[in-house]
Amino acid sequence: MSSLFVGHPLDTIKIRLQSSQTSGKYSGTLNAFKTIVREERVRGLYKGVTSPLDPSLTQIGFAGAGSGIMASIITTPTELVKIRQQMMLSPTGLPSTYQVALTIFRTEGFRGFFRGITSTCVRDLGYGWYFATYEGSCRLFRWWRTRRKEKDYLSDGSRAPHPYGVLMDSSDPSTLLPRNQHPHVNHASLIEEMDSFESELSWAELMAAGGLAGIMAWLSTFPLDPIKSRIQETRWVSPSSTPNFKASEHPYNNTLAATRSIYRELGWKGMWAGLTPTLIRAVPTNMVTFLVFEMIMSAAGGKPR
Repeated sequence: MSSLFVGHPLDTIKIRLQSSQTSGKYSGTLNAFKTIVREERVRGLYKGVTSPLDPSLTQIGFAGAGSGIMASIITTPTELVKIRQQMMLSPTGLPSTYQVALTIFRTEGFRGFFRGITSTCVRDLGYGWYFATYEGSCRLFRWWRTRRKEKDYLSDGSRAPHPYGVLMDSSDPSTLLPRNQHPHVNHASLIEEMDSFESELSWAELMAAGGLAGIMAWLSTFPLDPIKSRIQETRWVSPSSTPNFKASEHPYNNTLAATRSIYRELGWKGMWAGLTPTLIRAVPTNMVTFLVFEMIMSAAGGKPR
């Protein structure tokens, strides 16, 4: 927000100086600044400022992918411990999470907790699809609901079509206003804009969007998950410090070696091992995740769903 406040006026001046329609009107940067302020007041420098605040699905996707990369720093050690526990097949005498973590630290050092971080990081790029799918689904559901209400409104032949088709009050189809004239939304605030945008969605729609998000996230990068699991269930062996090291005896020493080993053993089918239970788990888990998130946001902001 602060960077937009400082930088947007200069961006406006730059566009005016570059435009074929206005480039001859100004003699330079300072002249353009003075002219715009004199003719259009200070607000003229901030024309279009809300556009950078309204993220596209692509921007949301890139932001989600970035969050996945950062999250892998935390998920790598936690999933490593989890996988080591899950691979203990004995029905009794199982060590606790603390004991497993302590064993990893003693035998592999602190570095051992980050075994498989490369494959985890690439897999978690799927968060881009995760958030983009959720946001896109919410927008689609709201668009469909708005169009349906507009159709009901226009079903009365005495009413003329509205050029914008934006409902001022979701419970009253007889009130239509252009989006930029909505009396209850501060369009300069991204958070309030998005709260208003999703406030008309039902819990069922939010849960459906969450379920779709979970499915798309896993489908987008799932082949990295079996690779990560194979890597994390084994210890790393240093080729330089291991006498007579043979790569064939340590097929999961790194991401590339694990990929080749799985492909030779199982083919491309091996890259999708475990997909069915993953998707079955992803739907209810992410439905509840986003529903609870929206409920907390709604309670915190005092906005009824």
